[in-house]
Amino acid sequence: MPIIPRRLENAVSGVLEKAARSVVFTRVSPNFLSTLGIAVGVVAAVLFARGEFTIAGVLVATSGVLDLLDGKIARNSGKTSVFGAVFDSTVDRATELVLYTGI
Repeated sequence: MPIIPRRLENAVSGVLEKAARSVVFTRVSPNFLSTLGIAVGVVAAVLFARGEFTIAGVLVATSGVLDLLDGKIARNSGKTSVFGAVFDSTVDRATELVLYTGI
């Protein structure tokens, strides 16, 4: 049995796709969302270190949603690039490092 049921995965993917399509019209850069995601992750790490787990958890979830959206927005807006892919991947690993350090 898959970890995430297919029905839930399809529902979440559909919601994210709609959100990404609506954000494309604001002309927000996918790289900006990646940068915003790491900034939110840094704040979450500080809150984890201070023992404020509820707020930190919400911010981790927010950072995760931003990470999911940046790739979809890049594809929907036609702004995919090698730099963007490497930047996103690097930011993802850096965010994880910061979060684990905070925890």
